[in-house]
This record gives sequence, C-alpha cells and structure tokens, in this order.
Amino acid sequence: FRAERQILARLEHPGIARLLDGGLDADGRPYFAMELVDGEPITDLADARRLSVDDRLELFAQTCEAVAYAHRQLVVHRDLKPSNVLVSEDGRVKLLDFGIARLLSADADDGLTRTGHRVLTPATAAPEQVRGEPPTTATDVYGLGLLLYEVLNGTRPFPDTGDRHALETSILHDAPPAPSSARPGLSRDLDTICLTALRKVPTERYASAEALAADLQRFLEHRSHPVDRAV
Repeated sequence: FRAERQILARLEHPGIARLLDGGLDADGRPYFAMELVDGEPITDLADARRLSVDDRLELFAQTCEAVAYAHRQLVVHRDLKPSNVLVSEDGRVKLLDFGIARLLSADADDGLTRTGHRVLTPATAAPEQVRGEPPTTATDVYGLGLLLYEVLNGTRPFPDTGDRHALETSILHDAPPAPSSARPGLSRDLDTICLTALRKVPTERYASAEALAADLQRFLEHRSHPVDRAV
C-alpha cells in the first residue's frame, strides 16, 4: 500500500489518474484518495462507438504517452490491460491502478518481485513475468503490444481458458497469430508493429514505449513503413 502511494506521488500527467491525498485516518489506518475517472475501458468504448482503426490507434497512442511518462519517472506499471486504461466521454485516456507497479530505482524494494512472489494478471503477463524475472520497461512494452492487439481486433493472442499451465506455456513458447488473422483487411504494417512489441525476448521488442508510438505515428501519417525489429 505504501509502495503504491509512493509511486503515485511521483506521477503528475494528464493521462494518469492523480493522487489527491494520503495519510492516516483517526484509527491509524493508511489511506489515499484518487481522482475519480468516469470512463470506459478502451476496448469497450472503441467497440461501442465502432471506432475506425485510425481512431483506435489515436487512443492507444495516448496510452503509450502515459506509459512513457511513467517510465521516465522510473515506474513500470506491469499490469496494462483494458480495465486499467479508461477513456472519458471527451476521448481522453486515463491510466490507472498502479497496485503492482514497481520503481526501477536501485534502492526500491516493494517485496513483490522476490523469488516465489509472482504478482501478475495471468492473461496479460509478459514471458519474463511468467518466469518470475524482475520487470523492466520492456515488460510494459509487451503489455502495450497485448493492449494494441485487443484494441485492434477484440481478442488476445493467448486466450485464458482457465488452464493456467496451458496459458503460461503459450505465453512462453507459442508464436502469437497476426492480428489480421482475426480481423481480415487489417494492415500488415500493423501486424508487424504489434508482433514486434510481443516478442518473447525483451531486448528484441521496441526499445521503449516512445519507439512503439513513433512507428504507429508513421503508420498514421503514411510516411513510411515500420521496420521489423526493435528500434
């Protein structure tokens, strides 16, 4: 609880739900108060409004911007999923729930990444999270890749059928199908962008959330084709 409050206190960005207050109540119990975000999960809103691919990418780009800001503050979210990315009526994205986020500073110790403590959402975990390795910014790049996949076609590359072992085996070893396989007509360029973010080896993904967003921006502006490698 204290770790989450410490992390939230570092973050002041229009795309991240703000910490308003924190302390101890009259009984000595810790609390913090957050900005109320009145919105829908990014995937629900995109489907309800039947947004075009370009409009979906614009919303996703806002998410990348918020994640990139958190990384600059040495914060890894490590639980990126639609329910943690809400969109308000005016189309603004808000990233929330830093409950299992982690500081990357050398002296940070939240107690959540020690051996035997795998704190994660199974369906949206990166391979290194499944292996119990320390998270890095590449972990969030993978999370962004999963989110992009779902924003584009409404499915995840590795569906959770309730079999935890089978799910983790797929995350670790199976190649994700191209997004266009579930949504015919989707650009092959978007396949390349999404699958680059979802590579099993962290160093083979995009080098940062900014690099992922930059490739998407180039796609939207039709300036060039993305390269099939980390940039």
